[in-house]
Amino acid sequence: MDSTCKVWTLKNGRHLRTLTLPCTAFSLTMDRTASHLYAGGSDGRVHVASLSSAANTSIASTSSWHASGNTTAALVSIGMANGSKNLVTCTEDGEVSVWDPASGLLAASFQIGGGAVTDMLVIKKSAAGDMVRAHDGGEGLTVRDGEASRKAGEVAWMEQTLRESEVDKARSVELVEMAVIGGP
Repeated sequence: MDSTCKVWTLKNGRHLRTLTLPCTAFSLTMDRTASHLYAGGSDGRVHVASLSSAANTSIASTSSWHASGNTTAALVSIGMANGSKNLVTCTEDGEVSVWDPASGLLAASFQIGGGAVTDMLVIKKSAAGDMVRAHDGGEGLTVRDGEASRKAGEVAWMEQTLRESEVDKARSVELVEMAVIGGP
């Protein structure tokens, strides 16, 4: 909230640098090589800072682009996709945009209806490539994620197994009751 971002090494916990943002950042991500930090700002902009040792520590002195075409809503979430070839942003009012991080050019966008958005998750596509479709107000969003589909299948299988065990339990209770009532 104080417009700073501290970068640390995970290996030994050493503080590398403090970056000063021009606004509050609600979400941060780095590219695959950890050479650039992308910050989703409360000002509706993507702020980009180089993490190379020779770079200035102020994001405001590097680059930024307005990440919302129709609104000045804050960017509540930001994430890398397609091996850092795309950057995905989401505003608090539900505008999802896909960017080319090298140029800052918009590749695609769509609106999620139904209220405020507080976060998003970019999931890596698995080799299975199963398809799940979600539709919202005529917009179609296709998500390919075999792992999510596999887990959904496992949950459905567990629910079916639970229902079958409940039926078996009810039958057992019924047989015990018949034996007790019919017995001497």
